[in-house]
Amino acid sequence: MYVYIITYSFAIKLDILLKNGVSIVDSIRILRFQNSNSLIRLLAYHFDETLLSGERFEKSLDMDYFDNRFHSLCLFGLKSDDFCEALEDYVVMSESKVENIVSRSVFFFQGVCYLFVAVIIVMAYRVLLLPLEML
Repeated sequence: MYVYIITYSFAIKLDILLKNGVSIVDSIRILRFQNSNSLIRLLAYHFDETLLSGERFEKSLDMDYFDNRFHSLCLFGLKSDDFCEALEDYVVMSESKVENIVSRSVFFFQGVCYLFVAVIIVMAYRVLLLPLEML
């Protein structure tokens, strides 16, 4: 799950840089050296080092540091010559996944809260009816 969050943050920052006209390689280097988040810097470092070692861009995306969906969407974006759109799609998919997780969690916690309130009401009635049982 943590790889997912870091990849999501990396994709947002990379998308912002690409929309402002910075090239992909320069964007990765900017994220590598000037980002305040150390985990994004680490991700950009490994990505940049893979590129500097002579690997192709498609191969450099195939790292354990990236989310699997990020890798597949970026490859699709490279093949269709629209890398920025692939990053935006990844961000939208990630946000919808988080919304789904939150809604399921809220549903679960709501059920727990209703159960807790029911237990308290039952206990309150038991306490109120306790003097009648003593007669």
